[in-house]
Amino acid sequence: MADAQIHRHYPAIAEELFGEEAYVDRDADNWILLLHVNRFMDAYMAKHWHALRALFMREQKRMQKYRRELDKEWTCKCRFP
Repeated sequence: MADAQIHRHYPAIAEELFGEEAYVDRDADNWILLLHVNRFMDAYMAKHWHALRALFMREQKRMQKYRRELDKEWTCKCRFP
């Protein structure tokens, strides 16, 4: 998750979820999320990231299975036209 730099999007997502109450001081130059909002965002994004990763891993395994079947089918057709 660190490589994706998803933490850069926390303020925008938190503002959509919680409004202006997500920030310590909305009028300051550097918007800082409240501690409990930041913890929630960490947990939410980790859970979401894990769910997407699991979905992609299942899809990858399914595609590998289909590729093996297709390779086998093509190999048979090439040997016996």
